[in-house]
Amino acid sequence: MFKLPHLLRICVVITMYLNACSNIPVENGSPHVTKPLSTDLIVELRFTEVATLMPTAISMQQMTPEMAPLVISPVKTNPPPPTINFQSQCPVMQQNQLLVWPGSILFSKGSIFDRYQVHKINPQLGIWAISANSLQDYLVYDSARWISISTDGTVLLNVEKDIQTNNQKIIFYNLVSNDEVVFTEFYDNYLFMELWLNTYPLNRTISERIEENGIKETTYILNSMTRDVEKSIREIFLPNFAFNESESNRGLFHGYESIDPLRQLVLYTAIKNNNNGFEVRLFNIETGQILWQHDTQYLPSTVPQWSEDGNYVLFVVNMPNADGGWWKIIKLTRDGTIEEFPSQPFPFIEKGELIHYSLSPNGQYLFYVALETDISTLTKTHRAFIANLLTGEIKEICDSKATFITPVPAQDNEAGFWLPNNYFVYRSLIEQEDTLMHSLRILDVSSWTAQEIFKAEAGLGINVFGWTPLEFPLE
Repeated sequence: MFKLPHLLRICVVITMYLNACSNIPVENGSPHVTKPLSTDLIVELRFTEVATLMPTAISMQQMTPEMAPLVISPVKTNPPPPTINFQSQCPVMQQNQLLVWPGSILFSKGSIFDRYQVHKINPQLGIWAISANSLQDYLVYDSARWISISTDGTVLLNVEKDIQTNNQKIIFYNLVSNDEVVFTEFYDNYLFMELWLNTYPLNRTISERIEENGIKETTYILNSMTRDVEKSIREIFLPNFAFNESESNRGLFHGYESIDPLRQLVLYTAIKNNNNGFEVRLFNIETGQILWQHDTQYLPSTVPQWSEDGNYVLFVVNMPNADGGWWKIIKLTRDGTIEEFPSQPFPFIEKGELIHYSLSPNGQYLFYVALETDISTLTKTHRAFIANLLTGEIKEICDSKATFITPVPAQDNEAGFWLPNNYFVYRSLIEQEDTLMHSLRILDVSSWTAQEIFKAEAGLGINVFGWTPLEFPLE
């Protein structure tokens, strides 16, 4: 049984030598992409399964929990983290002065799903970009409703499937050259499903639970030059692995396994050796060593976030108290050393549930969302915050005329995206005369000023896919 895409790590290596090119004409001031089918590079795939890979240091049959020595991390001598200083002011909304932010935001448009799921939309065809140089929504791809973006922000991945014929295409579209490579006759429906749902298309491995204490990694390699699809498999033994698989289909999974980008370490949830409670472990796949472990009252339900270079991982553990416990955010380096944040719990985490969190690219700021529930009315309130990890100052992303949009469950969509230079992009909900619409905003965290960069029409919303360094229209 395959797990949800947020637990999955796919490695998709694609070599793209593209020769075709199409133009983006402008009609009546509205850009439109045209891509004649005759210019597409159509790739028919041959499917090859390569040898199964096993850990080299110790086999699955030989490895036992008792053979996994605990490595105690050295005590850090850094000064203690700063105390929390909560500032209640909302960001100042800029009206005339424009924020200068790099690159472009990629998004789609569509009607808002309903009043109870305002973060969802029924997407229309078309992927749009908006840049600081023009603040005009610009159509960059016209035949997709949902896409994924390469890690460098220059290639879009679109997967199309004909429900009647069951045929499918995997399309790589280059935003710089307007060229695309189309993979057809793909034989693995699971890969189609994972590629379509996941936001890191060019780094993809599918993990599958095997037996009681292990996972099977299946890695797919798409190569446009050889026209091959290769599949390699590696089985990994995780002592006392704990995961509530019965909840995964509802998006309410409990527990995880998260392998670092270098494919050497795995952070996973485990049953304690005495079968009394749970813990989170950082585990060396090759040697069988537990590099770090921490007790947690409940199995976490948020996906760990590895840095792109694999130097650290961000995740949560449950800390017990008289009210049942709260979620603590932890940053752990790959050698098993904790980097301390300001004193926790952060504001409003103790009163509710932590459902989103992410670090800024430079590691100075932490974004998180707390879900508060009023027991008397059962009203749920989502509140978004950004903490300065150097000073301990925490501020709320709020607006008296709009509401921060938080996807629930957290795996439905991102609550916001970090950009270079401490910028943060997010969506807000505006209600006017009983009509709902989405507003796309950029926050300059350093100056705590925000600007609305796009406002959907009445009844319409947007899905934000991420950031590209390109600015449209291209020079």
